[in-house]
Amino acid sequence: MNDHKAVRQQGRDLARKLSVTPTAPELRGKSGRDFDRAYAAHEVAFHQAVLDAVQGTLLPAIKNAELKAFVEKVGPAFQGHLEAAKQLQKRLTA
Repeated sequence: MNDHKAVRQQGRDLARKLSVTPTAPELRGKSGRDFDRAYAAHEVAFHQAVLDAVQGTLLPAIKNAELKAFVEKVGPAFQGHLEAAKQLQKRLTA
């Protein structure tokens, strides 16, 4: 949770500086076990998408040095978070 909070704040700060408007995931309308499963599925998909984008698209294309440094700094943490999300998803579907 602390990792996510810190990265979100750094991302918001950079987005504000670069005049970019980020969007947040929507999980409204779900509760209990349905929310937990939807959240876990979202986290797996999100972290995998970020890793794919970082490795295959973003890093090769980024021209802004600050943005590139930010992506390089937080990118490796996404792998650990992806594995944690997969484990959570596995527990919730068992």
